[in-house]
Amino acid sequence: MEELAEYHGSISKRQAEEILNEAGRDGSYLIRDSMSSAGSYCVCVLCDGWVYTYRVFKQKDGLWTIEVAPGMKERLFRKVSNLIAAFKIPDQGISVPLFQSKHLRTVSTCCKCEQDLSTKTEYYQQYR
Repeated sequence: MEELAEYHGSISKRQAEEILNEAGRDGSYLIRDSMSSAGSYCVCVLCDGWVYTYRVFKQKDGLWTIEVAPGMKERLFRKVSNLIAAFKIPDQGISVPLFQSKHLRTVSTCCKCEQDLSTKTEYYQQYR
């Protein structure tokens, strides 16, 4: 997971919301550690000013899956990057297709630093 620029590590839901609201574009997303389910991750995505969170799991067989809307078929992926690519396509069972913005990628890279959130926000605003 660490090799993905979208991965922010162990940040809170509130911090994820702040980062995504700064990005300001529907479909902007990031991946963070799940705070309630050890070993799981969350894909947080901005849609109409709200941040939706979808839990991502690695199954015992090594395949990855994501929680989607009821009635949608579960899909399995060998790599998280394949999962992300699939959910950039509309109508896959999440609120809005994922969109990788250049600014969010910059913030993702910055978030791997050991800076506090205010510094990250200032960094993002500087390069916005």
